[in-house]
Amino acid sequence: MDLYLVRHGETVDNENNTIQGHQPGKLSEHGIEQCRLTGQRLATENFADIYCSDLERAKESLQHFVKDTERADFNSLLREKSFGKHEGQSLDDYNKIVQSSGTQAWEYKPEGGESLKEVFDRAGQFLDVLLKKYVDSADPNNSIDEYKKVLVVSHRGFLNELMTLLKQKKGTAHILVPGGFDPCSITIIRINKNNVNNGSAAQTVYDFISTNEVSHLNPQFSD
Repeated sequence: MDLYLVRHGETVDNENNTIQGHQPGKLSEHGIEQCRLTGQRLATENFADIYCSDLERAKESLQHFVKDTERADFNSLLREKSFGKHEGQSLDDYNKIVQSSGTQAWEYKPEGGESLKEVFDRAGQFLDVLLKKYVDSADPNNSIDEYKKVLVVSHRGFLNELMTLLKQKKGTAHILVPGGFDPCSITIIRINKNNVNNGSAAQTVYDFISTNEVSHLNPQFSD
């Protein structure tokens, strides 16, 4: 399986450094252009399946990424972290609250919201679905051309936790992903069973093909 992780386009709240969380969000004009360019980059990809957060900013982005959005699975597991009562507030103010709480950021749970640990657990649930469908039952002798391409459109917070999980499985959790997940960035991870010839069970292999790729957002790719 070739897993394409794409963050939604920039939103008005992103521009204003405002927490969105489970709020719908609205793409900015710049975000719409980012999505259009990303759609050009993805136009030649043949996706076996499409998964997208059910929050509006992700759904709006997907409309620019692919033409056949009707077959997408709009999945609440892919939502951004819920910030509870802090949604609509300044991200800088929220970070100060977390720092002064005495609780580690990964475990801090805002009133009415989620901790990053809970988002990590959601990411694990989603990855389990993908592994069972595309990897566990796959023939380890398949060629690269036979790998299924799966598009996942989500949010920075969720994608960061999913990437942390993938790095743990690969054994590279200590390696930082440059830049994280910028708006409309594309990260590609190849997950497959290796071909073991000594009688041992096939192992799941995680290869990071590209991370936080944004070269397609360069104006030279524009019509």
